[in-house]
Amino acid sequence: MQFVKRIVVIAATVGLVACGSIDSSQLGTLFPTRTTYPTPAGYMTLPPAASPSANAPDMLAYRVQVAKKIMQANSGATFSGALPDPMASIPIIEISLNADGSIRGLDVTRTPRFQPQTVQLAMTAIRLASPFGSVAHLPQPWVFNETFLFNDDLQFQLHSLQP
Repeated sequence: MQFVKRIVVIAATVGLVACGSIDSSQLGTLFPTRTTYPTPAGYMTLPPAASPSANAPDMLAYRVQVAKKIMQANSGATFSGALPDPMASIPIIEISLNADGSIRGLDVTRTPRFQPQTVQLAMTAIRLASPFGSVAHLPQPWVFNETFLFNDDLQFQLHSLQP
């Protein structure tokens, strides 16, 4: 099943590149990071990236932990340093979670006029970083927004992590 999903993603990506909707230099950000590597004794599995822990005292702290995990899981698609003025694109995604921290839904609350394809890049980045860890200890609803700040190279920073 995983093989079929990967083939579908590759086919869709090739179609987007052919149409000019996505820069081919961004292809590495669309595929999950490999977690198993061949070794002489079989396969070695890397530990998963740290998930937001159940000790986040409130949804704001949890949201910051989620933002850090999104940045970590998409390190090739992010940039650091000062934000450009103006930003190339600013999509806003509403993230709804299940009690276990898996994604219940992603909704677009702001589609940018320029570079609208960044909405899909943002949603892919969120999915790549999920699941996020249990939110069962926090009051419902388990919903928050994340604002993606894209530069001209279509790399992003997250508003939740801005000073």
